[in-house]
Amino acid sequence: MRLEILRNGIKYYEGMDDGHGLEHIKQVMENMLKLIKIVERGEGIKLNKELMLTAVLYHDSGNKIDRKEHHLIAGQIVRSEEYLKEIFTEEEIELIATMCEEHRSSRKEECTSLMSAMLNDADSINTFENMVERSYKYHMKHDENKEYEYIFERVYGHLKEKFGRNGYHRYRTHYTNELVNIEERYRILENEEEFRKVFDKVAGKR
Repeated sequence: MRLEILRNGIKYYEGMDDGHGLEHIKQVMENMLKLIKIVERGEGIKLNKELMLTAVLYHDSGNKIDRKEHHLIAGQIVRSEEYLKEIFTEEEIELIATMCEEHRSSRKEECTSLMSAMLNDADSINTFENMVERSYKYHMKHDENKEYEYIFERVYGHLKEKFGRNGYHRYRTHYTNELVNIEERYRILENEEEFRKVFDKVAGKR
C-alpha cells in the first residue's frame, strides 16, 4: 500500500479506543493478507492487494461520527476522498466503499462480492483472548459502571450473543475456516468458568 493512502486513512483513528483503533486495523490487515493468499490459491485468481488493504484501512473510519452507522459512513468517506480518484478507477472506489458498508458482523444479507465477504471475515478473525480484550476495553471506556462483575457480565453476554453457537455472527467464506478454530471458541463460551479464566487474564486480575 502506498504511503499516501496510509497517511490519509490513519487520521480517522486518532483518539479511538484500542479495540477499534490502529492496532485493530493492523490486525485486520494481517488477517486480510493471509486470506488473500488462501483465496488466490483456492480460486486460482489474483486479487488487488492495495485495493483490499485500502478497504481495511477505511472500514471503521466512520466510528468517531456514529458507531451504529459507522459502516455506512465509511462508505461515504471513501467516495468523498478526492485523492483516491487519482489511484483507483470509479468502479474500484465503489467496490472499496461497498466493502466498508458490508463489513459488519450483524449484517443479515449476503455480501455482494467475494471481496466484501473477505473483509467481513478478516474483521473478526482474532484469538479468543484478543476478542475478550477488545470487548473489555470497549466497555471499560464507554460504560459508566466500571465494577468488575458488571463488566464481566457485559463482555461475556456480548460475546455469547455475537460469537456463540447460536450467535448472530457467521463467517462469509469457507476459506476462513483455515484460520479460525470455531469449535474451541464455542467450547469456551459455553463454559463460564473457562471464560472467566480468559477474562481475568485480560483484566489483569491474575
